[in-house]
Amino acid sequence: MARRPLVSAVIICSLLIMLFGGAIALTAWLRGEELRGLKNFASQKIGVLPITGFISNVGPVLLTLERYRSDSSIKAILLRVDSPGGGVAACQEIYREIERINRQKPVLASMGAVAASGGYYVSAPCSHIMANRGTLTGSLGVIMGIPNLKKLMDKIGIEMQIIKSGALKDMGSSNRPLTPEERAMFQSVSDDIHLQFIEDVAKGRGMSVEEVKKLADGSIMSGRQAKKVGLVDSLGNFEDAVRNAARLCGIKGKPTLVWPKDSNKSWLTTLLESETRALVRVMKDELSASAGSQVPAYLYRPYPSQ
Repeated sequence: MARRPLVSAVIICSLLIMLFGGAIALTAWLRGEELRGLKNFASQKIGVLPITGFISNVGPVLLTLERYRSDSSIKAILLRVDSPGGGVAACQEIYREIERINRQKPVLASMGAVAASGGYYVSAPCSHIMANRGTLTGSLGVIMGIPNLKKLMDKIGIEMQIIKSGALKDMGSSNRPLTPEERAMFQSVSDDIHLQFIEDVAKGRGMSVEEVKKLADGSIMSGRQAKKVGLVDSLGNFEDAVRNAARLCGIKGKPTLVWPKDSNKSWLTTLLESETRALVRVMKDELSASAGSQVPAYLYRPYPSQ
C-alpha cells in the first residue's frame, strides 16, 4: 500500500513534465511561426516613387531610387508617372538608374493623366508599363524654345551689344532672328537628341529603332492606342499596377506600400506643391530661354512654343 502514493507521484510528475515540455515546444513553435510571419510581412513591400510635373531636379528621385534599391525588404519599385516631360539630361539620368536597378529588382510604371515625352522616357526602361485607357502619352520628340524679341526691343528702344569670339557663340540671341547657320546647328543638336530618345525607347521596350522611328513624330496618343503599338504593356489604374507589381515579384497577399519620406502629407497638399513647383520651373525655363540660354527638352507642350 505504501508504494501506491509513490507510483502516483511519479506518474503525476511525469505528466507535469510532459505537459510543461509540450507547452514549451508549442510556445517555441508559435513564436517561430509568428517571427516567420512578421518576417514575411516585413518583406512584402513595394516602393512607390511619384514622378510629377516638369522633370528637372532629379536629386530626390535618384536618392529615393537608391534607398529602395538597397532595402532588401522592398521587392519591387513602382513609378507613378504624371508628367508632361522635362529636361533631356534629367530624364536620361532617371532612365539610366532605372535600367541599372531593373537588373536587381523589378521597376514598373503606372501612368496617370499624362506621361508624355520625358514622362514616357523615364517609363521606357521599366519591366512593365501600365496606363489608363485615357492617359496621354507618346510625344516622342524634342523641343527647343527660342524667342525673337527684336520687334519688342526696337519698340521700347533697347539695343543689345554683343562682344563674342566665335561666329556661333551668341546663336539663339533673343534680339534678332536665327541665321541659317544657327538654325542648322540647333536642328543638328535636336536631331541627335531625338535619335537618343528613339534608341533608348527601342532598347527599353525591346523594339527596333525603325519601329520606334515610325512613332516618334512628336504626336501624343491615348493609353489604349499606346498599348496597340507596343509602348504600353497593359491597361489599368494605380491599384491594378500595385497588384501586378506584387504578382511579378512574388508577394502573396496585399503588399505594404512604401512612399518617399515626405509623402505623409495629404494628397491635396502634395498635388498643390507639385503643380506649383512645376509651374515655377516652366516659368524659369521660359525666362532662361528669353535670356539666350536655350535648353532642349523632352516635353509635351499643348500650347504654342513661340
